[in-house]
Amino acid sequence: MPAAVTAGMTFTRIAIALVLTAASACAEETSRSEHAERSDVRMSPEECEAAGGDVRANPGAGVQCEEGEVQIGTVFPSIEPDICCV
Repeated sequence: MPAAVTAGMTFTRIAIALVLTAASACAEETSRSEHAERSDVRMSPEECEAAGGDVRANPGAGVQCEEGEVQIGTVFPSIEPDICCV
């Protein structure tokens, strides 16, 4: 194959890889941002899990979601309200 064709194919592969990487990053950011931070929403543990969240025990109301996560609700019933992080 001529060198110009090979170089063009290489450029195309690199361009496709960059587009796919950018699209993946945008999709991840969209999935995080579609959940607004909410502490006033009451939900059951099942509702939290159905929303893609994890229930975190919150004794003494000192637990927070990890970096990159948002609290999408307060989980009841429990002795002390737990939080739902996604």
